[in-house]
Amino acid sequence: MTQQTTPVNFVTGKSYKGDKAEILHNAAIGKEYTSGEWATMNQWNQVGRSVARGEKGVPIAYYRIVESNQGPVKEPCTVFLFNRCQLVRARQA
Repeated sequence: MTQQTTPVNFVTGKSYKGDKAEILHNAAIGKEYTSGEWATMNQWNQVGRSVARGEKGVPIAYYRIVESNQGPVKEPCTVFLFNRCQLVRARQA
């Protein structure tokens, strides 16, 4: 059974908002994850956790503003977020 929780970043403790929250919430329901905790692979590694081999992250695409010699420019970015249920230890627990 999937919990209906607000997606939250495990490392920062901050709730995701807007489109990111909706994407992560829908991914959790679709994959029947029981956790609302998400983080990038680097963030999981920083706290001593690891993503299980073969797991695929949820891609989150967005634009960030960067300064260039022509002024502020929108730069496309993509991050991949992994649910706590995709961790090695979470599966063994």
